[in-house]
Amino acid sequence: MIEHLSFTQMMVELLARPRPMDYRCRELAGRIITYDVRITWWFSEVGTKSPSHSEGDLLDLLEVLLEQHERLETAWESFKTDTLSRDQLVAVMQAVTDVVQKHVDELPDQPWV
Repeated sequence: MIEHLSFTQMMVELLARPRPMDYRCRELAGRIITYDVRITWWFSEVGTKSPSHSEGDLLDLLEVLLEQHERLETAWESFKTDTLSRDQLVAVMQAVTDVVQKHVDELPDQPWV
């Protein structure tokens, strides 16, 4: 079985590179890490307890997140092998951030609030 890095692991690896990344890239990496933490927390603490999301909605959300993860992972691996430029990586990171942010913003509040 192939082990895939999480959103956070990819971004930490990006931030730890010997060649420093520009501000925009670091900012997007931080946003991706934040969304990854929020999504992980939401699924572990809220997802199964939230009456406002059906199992189908949760599966749709997971599918979107997996698609974006694959998109980012492909770009990250290409960047590491110098087949993708820094600007192209940042464009993919921005697109992934936009999609993930939209879905994170639509997550319902925890039911105990």
